[in-house]
Amino acid sequence: MGRLNGKVAVITGATSGIGLRTAEVFVAEGAEIVVAGRRVPEGEALAKRLGGNCIFLQTDVTAEEQMQALIAHALGADVAFGHANDMAAHNYFDHEDLAGHSPAERVRAIGYREKLVGENIAYGPKSAEEVVQGWLDSPGHCENIMDPRFAEMGIAYARGPVSKHGLYWVQLLADPQA
Repeated sequence: MGRLNGKVAVITGATSGIGLRTAEVFVAEGAEIVVAGRRVPEGEALAKRLGGNCIFLQTDVTAEEQMQALIAHALGADVAFGHANDMAAHNYFDHEDLAGHSPAERVRAIGYREKLVGENIAYGPKSAEEVVQGWLDSPGHCENIMDPRFAEMGIAYARGPVSKHGLYWVQLLADPQA
């Protein structure tokens, strides 16, 4: 079992260089990878190379440019996983946790200094492809993903003991203070 089991990473520019190495490391550690880009043959080849833990989503030029502004941020992924795991463990679905904390309060609790925080949540999708497509098809969720003000992102999912219909997903988007 890898250290990143239960976590999902969205990676752009992963067909070569540091993006490719990042994708390989994440897969080796058990994460699921969503490669977003416009170069279909290269993206599909990468997804095949990385195996069942990787999918490719084609994006248009504007979406790819905006997606490249987002980077996987370890603290964001940890906060996302913590909230997904809490929802799964306690069988609830809300942006506010059971202690009444908002997404911004959860990132502040780990020492992250933010200018802006956003969050997408989902319950039910059984794959990274399904959840990302659902968010992209939803105007409000898509607006969060494509908002150029967000510079960092963490995404994770959890399956709880009482979860009968799927996974709890959390995508945390943030812009740090300078």
